[in-house]
Amino acid sequence: MLNFFKNETNVNDALWEAHSDSDDDVEDKNNFHKLTLEEVKKKISADYEVSDIHRYSSALDNIASFIKSQAFIYNEAANHCRFQLNLLMLPCIFLSSLCTVFSSISEKYSYGTFCIATINALIAFLLAIVNYLKLDAASESHHITSNNFLKLKIILEFSSGEVLLFQHPLMQLDGIEKKIEIWDKAYNTGTEERKLFIQSLYTERDEIASNLVSSLQEKILETKRKIVEIREINRFSIPKNIMNTYPIIFNINIFSFIKTIDDYRNNNILKLKNYRNELRYIKSKDISDNDLIRIKELYQEKMDTMNEIKILNSTSNLIDMMFQQEIKNSVLFKKYFYMFYIQKIVNVIFVNNSTYFLPNDYKNPYDCGYYDKTLKKSLLRKILNQ
Repeated sequence: MLNFFKNETNVNDALWEAHSDSDDDVEDKNNFHKLTLEEVKKKISADYEVSDIHRYSSALDNIASFIKSQAFIYNEAANHCRFQLNLLMLPCIFLSSLCTVFSSISEKYSYGTFCIATINALIAFLLAIVNYLKLDAASESHHITSNNFLKLKIILEFSSGEVLLFQHPLMQLDGIEKKIEIWDKAYNTGTEERKLFIQSLYTERDEIASNLVSSLQEKILETKRKIVEIREINRFSIPKNIMNTYPIIFNINIFSFIKTIDDYRNNNILKLKNYRNELRYIKSKDISDNDLIRIKELYQEKMDTMNEIKILNSTSNLIDMMFQQEIKNSVLFKKYFYMFYIQKIVNVIFVNNSTYFLPNDYKNPYDCGYYDKTLKKSLLRKILNQ
């Protein structure tokens, strides 16, 4: 039995080492060294941390996601107001045309004049409702606001691409190392000149990074100013129906959500430290059958945690997936509304929350993305329920 677990553990060890490029968990017996949180962070930073350029580009992508959500909400509000306007104006147009046709023959009937007057009164009533609700002005205002947000989104997306694609070579993770390698091949000089060259590279990179940060700060301040202007121009509120249809897109605070993701990532790093220390401790003593089982569990938990840490490097993708699923759910509801009503009735009768009658593509927006099969919970739910 012991040999079986040893063989299986060796397979898992090889698998983990192939995926992690790390031998930090291999410890000699009686030589247990407890890892600190800073040591684990440095290892993760070396293996998975992205460059400053990628981080700045991701920050712009996050702001672009917020702008895109606002553009979508205002576009839906414009469509909603336009639909209500059409419901009132099309009957007015039809009734007005009808009055024109029948006005010439109304005198032939005793009740003809009364009917024409009644229809005109109805037209006046519908037009008064349109004027009172200001549907035309609201629709146009929401449409203009949506277009302004879309323009801002395009600017931010191009800025993000510009930062990412046209970066200075020194801002790459191995930019300085490449320059030093080229220097060593081209020149055969003393260590003092080499030190001065390396120092000049770091100084130049710091200056480039400082200029880039200043440029991004100016861009973000300009974006904030434009958002305030766009909101001030539109004096109409979002219809309640739109708020209820897209509660996540409308209510989410993207920047607070990013902080929550950051907290979850730090918590994962802490868990990873504990897993690795436990592995080190077990390997530093005589291993029993129970220890081998525990080693296998720890390796699996360690791999799952590392996968989550890698996924959390792209926050904007998580946000976009959540938004896209909520939009898809709305489209599915409009197309298969009868299935949703049947499901609601079934759930009331049997007192459950099943989704048997719902379309296959329908899912809760928080269930998108990476799914933890062990806990049977999506990464987004784990982040929000931490």
